[in-house]
Amino acid sequence: FRLDHIARAARGIVISDYFDRLALDRALDSIGDAERRLTAAMAANGAVGLHAVEAWVAPRKAEDAAKAAGLQAPLTKGSVVASDAFFPFADGLLAAVEAGATAVIQPGGSVRDDEVIMPRADRAGHPR
Repeated sequence: FRLDHIARAARGIVISDYFDRLALDRALDSIGDAERRLTAAMAANGAVGLHAVEAWVAPRKAEDAAKAAGLQAPLTKGSVVASDAFFPFADGLLAAVEAGATAVIQPGGSVRDDEVIMPRADRAGHPR
């Protein structure tokens, strides 16, 4: 996230007005709070490094997009993904799950179902 770079740049801004200084100080406090919360969330999971950050960000992508669009929650929360064929690779399925899909309907029969569908269903605790 490079919050330290943002905070360092913000501290270098020359402010001559009291209210601008107050606003900048509040922004710096918010950056510090965000950094502490993020660090605590990753430490609680025992994860470190880039992988930990990506794991923390992934489930929040849909919520962030919804907020940016002025929605309270993503429209994809609780959705169902359906295909009239099959899912040959896991990337599309994983993107749907990250966006909030809770079920997958597909006819099956792909030679890769055991690699793509079944492990994800087992990991998520969904019945086959």
